[in-house]
Amino acid sequence: MKYIITYNEQAKDLCFMELNKLNKNFDEIQALSNEQSLINIDLELNEFSDIIKNMPIIFLRHIFLVDKIFAKPLNQSEIINLIINNLNINNSYSIQYLSNINFENRAINIGEISEYLNNKNYILNVKNPEQIVSVYETELALMVGFGSSKTNLSRFKGGMPHFSKKQQFVSRAEYKLIEALDLCDINLENMSFACDLGAAPGGWTKVLASANIKTHAIDPASLSPEVLKNENVQHFRMTTEEYLRRFDHSNFDIIVNDMKMDCSLSSKIILDFYDRLNAGGVVVTTFKLAKNFSYKKVSEALAQLTSKYSLVLARQLFHNRSEITVVLKK
Repeated sequence: MKYIITYNEQAKDLCFMELNKLNKNFDEIQALSNEQSLINIDLELNEFSDIIKNMPIIFLRHIFLVDKIFAKPLNQSEIINLIINNLNINNSYSIQYLSNINFENRAINIGEISEYLNNKNYILNVKNPEQIVSVYETELALMVGFGSSKTNLSRFKGGMPHFSKKQQFVSRAEYKLIEALDLCDINLENMSFACDLGAAPGGWTKVLASANIKTHAIDPASLSPEVLKNENVQHFRMTTEEYLRRFDHSNFDIIVNDMKMDCSLSSKIILDFYDRLNAGGVVVTTFKLAKNFSYKKVSEALAQLTSKYSLVLARQLFHNRSEITVVLKK
């Protein structure tokens, strides 16, 4: 099966190492960009998607199955017929277009295709489609595939989310938490009590408190004045170890951790807070990756966590840099 995959350009070797371990017939057919490749792997779409989530395959961010390749010059009506034959008219759709060529050289008009489908009563939903038509154009060909946000690993093209920038952000780190919550379909509206470990300057605390969640922000360092203004925030100016010794709060709905520390230490802290989390509660934590980090050490840290928690996600997301995001459930 042919797929187009997306990864962080600094982690391509790690991504390919994981895929080689997964399937002996894995092969890169063509490098399409610094972050995308056309590959061959002997796995059906649903199986491949589930393995990525459950093994997990950490350094693979987005996939789409290539159902058909059209050689150029293109006949747009053939592409429209393919799309119509593969879409359910009763479910919403989105066409996600990527290319490695200049705009003026593009041979397909996505706007015209969407207009045609809309006139045929297909339901366009760009933000949260039930069906995704993935299109990748190169100088010589057009590759088209059909999937969903579940099978493709993200509702955004290439796994590149775009969130509103209207509000004032305390730090770029806020995007990391927002992306993880969105990807895992975690609804903060159902939560009332949160804990942010190593909270300063307060980006993740702000995300939680702004959702009207009472939040304990633990960090010896100062929080942003904007964060402290929120009545849902209580700042504990101490280490997490001191907090555990001094306080016995044990009914958190969500615990988050973005501290800059070795992944084994980060995992230990999350395990130390296990009894403080409600049944069904969620953990979002990051593993910081040193320049010459050990993949084995990352795997061991995940194994430690999943000895008690259920794994929801372990992946290098779009807003991650030299780190991965881990989401767990109790």
